[in-house]
Amino acid sequence: MPKVGDWLRIDCMQGEPHYTGKIGQIDHIDSKGYLQGTWGGCSILPEDKYTLLSEEEAKKLIEEEKQKKITAIPPKWELPEEEYSVEFEMTIVPTRLQRLNGIMPHKAHGKVVFNPNGALAISHKYGQTIRAVSGVRDCDCAFFRDLVISKLKQPCCFFLKILPMDCLKDNEEVKRAIESLFVVHPELAK
Repeated sequence: MPKVGDWLRIDCMQGEPHYTGKIGQIDHIDSKGYLQGTWGGCSILPEDKYTLLSEEEAKKLIEEEKQKKITAIPPKWELPEEEYSVEFEMTIVPTRLQRLNGIMPHKAHGKVVFNPNGALAISHKYGQTIRAVSGVRDCDCAFFRDLVISKLKQPCCFFLKILPMDCLKDNEEVKRAIESLFVVHPELAK
């Protein structure tokens, strides 16, 4: 019978498959027998499956998981430059409010700045590979991240900035600028 302070590994949590294998310590057991602890926001219900662990077993497994994550982070990419960039002409897309105030789409100078190791320190801090994109709408970040990954010669923890930061941009123009980055700097491309 589990008690507060016990360690466990989740073997199966109904409706939450991503909790399988998580390890944590029981913080609270409520009146229904639901276990709450350090494994995340979901409670373990009586029908869920878990394995009780000793504190030593739990800490050993946690350390092994940390090491697996750290070894999965790509190493620093040794390149002659810290940052690579290309300039491009882009269309600034005004917001609805700006359009109502008479501001229309207009041309401006933009810049794509790529740092192949820009997110390496934070990747090590959090124990996972991080690839950051800024200067575009949040809903477009994954598209541009995947575009860069598809062009790279080797995996890295990069930081990609599309400047200026504080305006909406035409995605096709940004895509062409990113593709041109790999033409202008072939040492980055496959």
